[in-house]
Amino acid sequence: MNFDFKNKNIFISGGTHGIGLACAELFARYGGNIITFSRDNKKIINTKKKLSKYKIKSLIEKGNILDKDFPKEFALKILKKFKKIDILIHNVGGGGRWGYENIFKTEDKVWEEVYDKNNRGIICFSKYFLPSML
Repeated sequence: MNFDFKNKNIFISGGTHGIGLACAELFARYGGNIITFSRDNKKIINTKKKLSKYKIKSLIEKGNILDKDFPKEFALKILKKFKKIDILIHNVGGGGRWGYENIFKTEDKVWEEVYDKNNRGIICFSKYFLPSML
């Protein structure tokens, strides 16, 4: 099988650890340009280091999906630099570490944050990237 992602722009939300980082490394190995973000500077540095051995373009910046302005601002910055996204992977998510073990004691604000973390990026990044993908 021939995997060739040369000159393809791959956006991976949550691409600096776990499954997201594994995807980033695999796409980079086959020539894909990698775009991602993280809240954690150490993860950003580690990801840049891992991807530096490949001859690709990358954009890995600090950002938080829960920051209401971040997804739109980052999406517009990406489109300005890369013009389009070819592959869109929504990988940010979570919520299992928030709240109480007894879910009935967990405050509504926690559930709202879990919802935002798991959905805001999907909605915003899809809105900005899908037109160029179509």
